[in-house]
Amino acid sequence: MKLGRLISVSWILLLLLLALPAVVQAQFTFTTNADTTITITTYTGSGGDVTIPDTTNGYPVTGIGTNVFYDCTSLTSITLGTNVTSIGDWAFYSCSGLTSVTLPNSLASIGTNAFSFCISLLYITIPGSVTRIGSEAFSGCTNLVAAYFQGSPPSADSSVFSGDNNATVYYLSPYGLDYGKTFGGCPTMLNPASSFGYITTNGTVTITGYHGGVSVVTIPDVIYGLPVTSIGDHGCAGGSSITSVTIPNSVTNIGDYAFSPQLLTSVTIPSSVISMGAWAFSSCLSLTNATIGNSVTVGTNATSLGINTFQNCTHLSSVMIGPTVTSIGGGVFYSCTSLTNVTIPNSVTSIGDSAFYYCSALKSLTIPNSVTSIGTNVFARCGHLLSITIPNSVANIGGYTFSQCNALTNVTISTSVTNIGAYAFYGCTFLPSVTIPSGVTSIGNYAFSLCLYLAGVYFEGNAPSLGGSSVFLSANRATVYYLPGTTGWDQWISPPPAVLWNPSIQTTDASFGVLSNQFGFTISGTTNIPLVVEACTNLVSASWTPLQTCTLTNGSIYFSDPQWTISPTRFYRLRSP
Repeated sequence: MKLGRLISVSWILLLLLLALPAVVQAQFTFTTNADTTITITTYTGSGGDVTIPDTTNGYPVTGIGTNVFYDCTSLTSITLGTNVTSIGDWAFYSCSGLTSVTLPNSLASIGTNAFSFCISLLYITIPGSVTRIGSEAFSGCTNLVAAYFQGSPPSADSSVFSGDNNATVYYLSPYGLDYGKTFGGCPTMLNPASSFGYITTNGTVTITGYHGGVSVVTIPDVIYGLPVTSIGDHGCAGGSSITSVTIPNSVTNIGDYAFSPQLLTSVTIPSSVISMGAWAFSSCLSLTNATIGNSVTVGTNATSLGINTFQNCTHLSSVMIGPTVTSIGGGVFYSCTSLTNVTIPNSVTSIGDSAFYYCSALKSLTIPNSVTSIGTNVFARCGHLLSITIPNSVANIGGYTFSQCNALTNVTISTSVTNIGAYAFYGCTFLPSVTIPSGVTSIGNYAFSLCLYLAGVYFEGNAPSLGGSSVFLSANRATVYYLPGTTGWDQWISPPPAVLWNPSIQTTDASFGVLSNQFGFTISGTTNIPLVVEACTNLVSASWTPLQTCTLTNGSIYFSDPQWTISPTRFYRLRSP
């Protein structure tokens, strides 16, 4: 054999350095074997990330000799060249800083104690080419979590992983019976990666497919030592047999169309998820429970929900949206026809178009004051929605927002609203009345058309501009009421008719006061206008109680209160129904 030192032969050193990454300037002693292959015999570099080259001086580097990196505590990463077939005894013994090992598919043999006491090593992947592992090769690697075997079990005794109490040997599905319940002294388990397609990018894993046959699926948090951070577009869409899926805390992103199994009934989404793609769970027709921290909870750390995320999940019944979500995308719960309960947090600022379209079982919903934007069709065809309050933060009610909410009987529109879009309340058949605040300056065409039982529309401000002549089309029972001092009503064109709403309590006539042991008064105003008389006992913290709903037949009515003595003080007011 010819013995040479790279440190003293400049042209050989240059060749080696060119084969290494520019940041690595490792120095080796090597021998050239009779078959013109190279075996590394000594390492004299400073540690860090080290790569063994494929060739040196034109010859393949095939061996890592005995004790080459023995007790090299500064070594943090080792990548062996693609021609290495053997790692000698004690080669990386007690490399306590070593966190990453990349072994080539050419490797056949790992020597005795080769990686013993590499206490920072968490994961190791053993190529399918390895046929022999020496005694105690990975003993004392006390933080080793997983050894991933890519082929059939190599020749090894029970001491290979001695003292590695946290480690598990993972095998691929074709070789399960060969590994038995333990291998090398460690318990064995089917490699979860066997069931998934995936890609690696910048040291992280994205799931790209599922081809396992089981119905209850847990997505792994780590594959071959790399964290699983994303479920890619269509990532589990092919798992038609999946009924339940658990997503690990490592995942931050769920891509478009990620899940579509029609048998999926349950999914657990962790707090780590910050974004969910378009149609991520669309058409999961059997989904009844999606958990992100709690029973349908969408994202404790998520900031947005992509469009149509849960579209057509027709068995989904309850949704709680996490406290960091700021945007609910368009069509997120489109046609979730079993959805009855939704909690929207104060972090949400926008609700996209058709977000709750045709959630036909939804009866109630609170929109928080944080919401500033409500798109079109958001609650359209929510046929069981009974009541809704538009918060003070919203300026615009979009087109078709509550169209065909047939059961809607109570609508509260905040004073911040300036525009009511076209068809906004179209076909709200049983809506009996609505109060339009003074800030509203425009109402789109057909906004209240086909509101068949709408009787009173109470305007608190000036007459708004109308988007057309059909704003109240077929709302044949409706009357528009306006307040004294407001303008533009002389230009109002019927139908419906516009009537001055001006009831007042007559405090100077003989009817005011106690008569027949009851306090009462006369109310006068425009003939046949409706009103409600309310009372409270404390104006500072007023809690008004309705006492009587009445109509000013012939322009007046006498009201009396038989319970006027139940409190030392009693206040009265008039309001619209």
